[in-house]
Amino acid sequence: MKYLTFFILSVLTACLVASLIGWSIATGYLFLIPIAIPLGIIIILACSQHIDTIVMDDRTREMRSFAAFRALEIWVFFGVIIAVMLYASVISDPLSPKVTGQYSTDDNGTRSMEITVYQPDLFGVSGFSYPLNDNLRYRFNG
Repeated sequence: MKYLTFFILSVLTACLVASLIGWSIATGYLFLIPIAIPLGIIIILACSQHIDTIVMDDRTREMRSFAAFRALEIWVFFGVIIAVMLYASVISDPLSPKVTGQYSTDDNGTRSMEITVYQPDLFGVSGFSYPLNDNLRYRFNG
């Protein structure tokens, strides 16, 4: 295979591994991370053994190797940023408190509202609901 084909396969493999890491963090399947990284390395190493050798001077080869490695670093870096952003969105939504309320009108025409706040725990698994204040009712004339 040509070196450009190897480079494209390396970038695609790095993107696939980074997206698999982000997906596994978002869904909670963390056991896939230690499987995906070595598998990506093995695929890149297997592809590198099938590169056609082209005779060129050492300086050009070294520059191309450095450029390919730098591009691979950049793609992995962006993959990590996207994975962290996915992880942050997963853990931030369940942590935000949910506020609900009930609005009622009494027989004498006064309106009242009862507010309930749902505050989840650290992982958003088992939250608890409590009234804002047992005796707190906002009354106003309508």
